[in-house]
Amino acid sequence: MKIIIGLMVLIILIFIGTSCSKVVVEEIMVEEVVVAAEEVKMEEELAVEEVKIEEEIMVEEEVVAEEVMNEEVKIDLEDSLSLYNDPVLKYLGWEKRDILDLFGEPDIQDSIGGPGGEFLYYEKENISFIFAGFDEVVNNLDLFPGAKVLGIEVGMTFGQIEEIWGEPFYRGWDDYIGSYTIIYWLGEIREEEMLAEIEMYFDASADDAPTEFLGIRWKKYWW
Repeated sequence: MKIIIGLMVLIILIFIGTSCSKVVVEEIMVEEVVVAAEEVKMEEELAVEEVKIEEEIMVEEEVVAEEVMNEEVKIDLEDSLSLYNDPVLKYLGWEKRDILDLFGEPDIQDSIGGPGGEFLYYEKENISFIFAGFDEVVNNLDLFPGAKVLGIEVGMTFGQIEEIWGEPFYRGWDDYIGSYTIIYWLGEIREEEMLAEIEMYFDASADDAPTEFLGIRWKKYWW
């Protein structure tokens, strides 16, 4: 009888011990899950914070780069020699055969202006090379939306252009061309003759609308 009672007590103790072990194991597992979840949450929060920091750094770098570029462009506008280092303005004075050698056959080729006047239009580059007279030398350029010169892209508004180039020579309605225009004089200025080495004028349908055209007139060609 004592043996049976002893065995029953032993069985009860084993059952209790097993149940306790299960409870302990379950509690440990729950704690591990909670800890893992907290670690994942912390990692996600750190990742989000890192992204924010990277974005802030990128924005700051873009602002600094834009300010530097704008300052460089403004300096270039005052320096007659540096103007012709621009990838577009450098073509002023080029001969027709050199343009054809570099760009190939134009999309449109036609006469313009007086005797011997001609233009070559290249759609991919959004540019027309204009030749005056019979010497076949580029003296004017026409640029269309997407084309860039001295940090300006045709398609910007007058306000955006002024932010980069500063105050223009003129801004307002032009009765002759029938649109709003903004004009800049670059390089050497002959105030008595009202001439500039290079004259640039942008056209737009409204004062705050995107520009649709940029005419570049190399006045020095006639000096």
